[in-house]
Amino acid sequence: TENYKKFKSLFGEDGGALIIGIQTDSLYTEKNFLQWKKLGNSILQFDGVESVISEATLFSIRNDTTAEEFDTKSFIFLDTTTFKEKSIDSIRREIRQNPFYKGLLYSEKGNVSLMMVVVDETFLSDKTKMNVVLDIEKLSQKYEGNFGNIHFAGLPHLRVQISKRILGEMVFFVGFSLLVTSCLLFLFFKSFRVVLICLIVVSIAVIWSLGSLAFLEFRLSSLMALLPALMIVIGIANCIFLMTKFHQEMKEHGNKVKAISNVIQKIGTSTLLTNFTTAI
Repeated sequence: TENYKKFKSLFGEDGGALIIGIQTDSLYTEKNFLQWKKLGNSILQFDGVESVISEATLFSIRNDTTAEEFDTKSFIFLDTTTFKEKSIDSIRREIRQNPFYKGLLYSEKGNVSLMMVVVDETFLSDKTKMNVVLDIEKLSQKYEGNFGNIHFAGLPHLRVQISKRILGEMVFFVGFSLLVTSCLLFLFFKSFRVVLICLIVVSIAVIWSLGSLAFLEFRLSSLMALLPALMIVIGIANCIFLMTKFHQEMKEHGNKVKAISNVIQKIGTSTLLTNFTTAI
């Protein structure tokens, strides 16, 4: 809509924001607050990270009545370990008294704090670079000794988790379908050679289909991930159909060339049309 486009042009998008959340009553101790600051500085060193915003990196917001604008030039917490310039209590008071940050970086009750990590969109759309999100999450989890369980949210986190789940489910369903169909083939034909030949044929078809998807630059979605397992099940069914007819022909006259020719002539067209309608 027009309102959304106007909002996006004014404020931009938050699709690249990874949210790191903690729930603790001891953030505003000198040790933990420095650790929170250290975590943000460490995350900022990763390639693709544009900015990190947390209670340890906030600016002071003051109304400059002379210039008729907000002054945001000074940090609330300077990068120091001594707390001589400001005590930890004064830092907390200055942040929590500012209504702008309330409900945005900390909860109403004050025991939940967030860190917003803005990641470059090009890193999220590139599967070779999106591992930066996993690296950030692994680094953050090392600080659970200070803050307890660390939680993650945001579109970058969801993208990575969904990608991992799709890949894991695809591998599981492919392996499971190969196992089941192999057992069925051996049950019908009592021959490891037949099982091996059928699996090689079907595997080549699956590899070509996935290669074609990659060549045409189709994204691997949850539906696309079912394609290999579906092709294995359908392909093995066709193999059983064709091999059964081949063995029937061989039993009648014992000529392999004639048996293959008869299989193609008698059921080749019907098999092709059946698979064509299935594909549609």
